[in-house]
Amino acid sequence: MTEKNQKSLIKAKIKESLSMSTLKGIPRVMKTKNKCIKSLWAVGTIMVILAAGCHWYYLFSGYLKRTVFTIVQENYEAILSNENFPGLTLCSLVPFSKDPTGEIPSYEQFHTKLLSKIKELEKRNKTLNSRTKRLLIHKSIYYDWLGLNDARKIGQKEGVFILNCKLKISGYEGAYLPCRNYSTITLIQNPYMFNCYAIKFNLPQIENGVIDKAVFTLYLDEISPDYSFYLKKNYNLLGEGIKILVHDKNNKFPRVQNEGFIISKGTKSIVTTRPVFRVRKPEPYTNCQEIPNDIYNFTGNLVKANSFAYCSLRLWQNEVVKKHGCISTTLLIVSELDHLKLPRCKELGRNITLNGLEAVINFINNFYNITTIEYDSKNATTGGRCRHPCYEHYFKQSYSSIDLKGSYFINLLEYADNVEAIKNYLKVQQTFQKCIEKDTEKSCIEKLAIVPYKNLIELEVQQNIHFGALVEFDAPVFELPDFLAKLAATINFWVGFSAIIFIEIIDLILQICIPGTV
Repeated sequence: MTEKNQKSLIKAKIKESLSMSTLKGIPRVMKTKNKCIKSLWAVGTIMVILAAGCHWYYLFSGYLKRTVFTIVQENYEAILSNENFPGLTLCSLVPFSKDPTGEIPSYEQFHTKLLSKIKELEKRNKTLNSRTKRLLIHKSIYYDWLGLNDARKIGQKEGVFILNCKLKISGYEGAYLPCRNYSTITLIQNPYMFNCYAIKFNLPQIENGVIDKAVFTLYLDEISPDYSFYLKKNYNLLGEGIKILVHDKNNKFPRVQNEGFIISKGTKSIVTTRPVFRVRKPEPYTNCQEIPNDIYNFTGNLVKANSFAYCSLRLWQNEVVKKHGCISTTLLIVSELDHLKLPRCKELGRNITLNGLEAVINFINNFYNITTIEYDSKNATTGGRCRHPCYEHYFKQSYSSIDLKGSYFINLLEYADNVEAIKNYLKVQQTFQKCIEKDTEKSCIEKLAIVPYKNLIELEVQQNIHFGALVEFDAPVFELPDFLAKLAATINFWVGFSAIIFIEIIDLILQICIPGTV
């Protein structure tokens, strides 16, 4: 047979094989006597079945697990409701309180001792750059130096007293109801944030009346000397005031902690919210409902997930755990690593020895040389992948404020809802302790009760229905026509894939390359 005739015969066999249907090809493949082809057929069949099974599993599990997702829409037909009036969380911006026992070293003591040791190091030609110095005197290092238990003792000072609370009822001009007639206001320590407290009060049942706004008068006590010293020696980023977070009143604390406002002392502030109506299943179906691993620094300001401080500390934390098997800066970072019960990393120690200081400096530099951006507590954005994918929608809100007249004075005893409570509050102030040494208790309280307006915050929180409400509801993902269409497409794909790849090709090999095996 000539070469030309042989090529023609091969072409004819290829055409004949391609013209064969898959149904005719299957018996030929299964009846083959070639062991290699049989093995190839078996392996190919198993692979197709496994791949198709995985594909179908993810198809079904996707519909079963994510049966709903949250949709947020604006609604301009919603009506005001007491049930949708928001809850509030207040965060004091002053992190330090004085230890009454005197057993816990103050920041000033820490600062003085640390600088003396740094000077000793510099005499040994161990020069520190400005970034390392700033980090060493940062409050996170101070809290690490104290240890978690002592830090909590000086970190849970509320620093904010609710003098007066009243509710304005819509439709009744000038009608205010005092909150004290319906419930007591309590401050509950937030487990995720130092110095943050939720204001809990029950809304009154009013016929033909809806709460339009809640009006609070807040008294901020004097700033502690230790914190004044810290601000003097470091950056005064925020000053005195509060951070307010508006959230669903059914939640004890805000789950999304980045939608707050910093309100300075000595202002009248108005926070306007759009009510949120929820038609939700009890379980979170979207990843946006998880508590984001954000951190609050001790001035009450949120360090966002895209800030340098957050990203570098998280990276530092992860690297420390990976390389050394210990955990550091647990007070600054709300870490998911806490449950591992890891030992603490290298610390200064209460005595701050030179060897210990050098070890900590080397430890810091090892992990803070990951970037050229200097650490100064500023929100410098990095290009890293330190971001949360999404946040759950909460109250859309606006904020405005005007300064109060600092020359005006107010008598706290006459203005407070609870006179005994404000008396007890004034008794623990440092100025009271100095006054009581020279005067009577009654006289000291009367003197301290006269305060300037600049020590107050007049806060109004109101829901404004005119700009529409936000409605959250669960929309079903599962739609039968869509599911059947995807299922049919999946089956068609794998049947076609099996036929073309593992049947037609093997059949072609049998017909052309290995004649006589059928």
